[in-house]
Amino acid sequence: MRVNAGHSTARRSSATLFLENKLYKFSITAIYKMTHLGFYKDANRPTTLPLAIKEWASVCLALACRRQTILVRAGGIHDMQPQFGFKDSVFWLYPTAFHQTAEKLAEKDVHFASEAANQEPLLSARRIDLLGVVEATAWLTDMKCVEQLAPFHILSESVIAERFAYRSPGLAVALVRVWRRKEPHLVEETSEMAGCRSRVELVQQLKTDWLECVMPDDAFENVSQAIHSALGQSLELRTQ
Repeated sequence: MRVNAGHSTARRSSATLFLENKLYKFSITAIYKMTHLGFYKDANRPTTLPLAIKEWASVCLALACRRQTILVRAGGIHDMQPQFGFKDSVFWLYPTAFHQTAEKLAEKDVHFASEAANQEPLLSARRIDLLGVVEATAWLTDMKCVEQLAPFHILSESVIAERFAYRSPGLAVALVRVWRRKEPHLVEETSEMAGCRSRVELVQQLKTDWLECVMPDDAFENVSQAIHSALGQSLELRTQ
């Protein structure tokens, strides 16, 4: 029987296109899972990072377990700018006990203070395993707006009021996506890194490999929308 070469070629082309389409869909799905549900991997983001933002160890724990999703800052004594701003979009979270007490946390969240105390660093080494990616920011000068953010952090009302009144009235707020490294970095604290300052340059470049997001996309999107609704305004989206 004579086979029509044209039809055979057409059939092979259709089969090839079908296979290519299936492989394409598979690769797109794999990329989506890797980027959004799995490990921190983005060509536009650094593979190493020497920068960290100091935060209470209790807050770091709350961020890691998804109890807290924002950072509320006024700056430290050694931060020279009149208004604290999240000028860096990606940074390590540097846990500290400086100024931290259980009384400074919301009543239902005081357990984070004792949990943090149980994880005190060995000698001067700091355990760093959380990386924050700023998704959106706002500078709030209305205390009523700040109060609406209480469900999204563990700080007490008195701490929020104290920070709001520090220097010029107002607070810097950042919606932060947190990633955790499977194996923590251990960093020795130097005199330059100590003290009441928010932003610190680490003595070494820390690899940003093996970082896994602590909150799924859908949950983070729900929190983001809830924060926007609570504020009655949109946060300024941050381009990574």
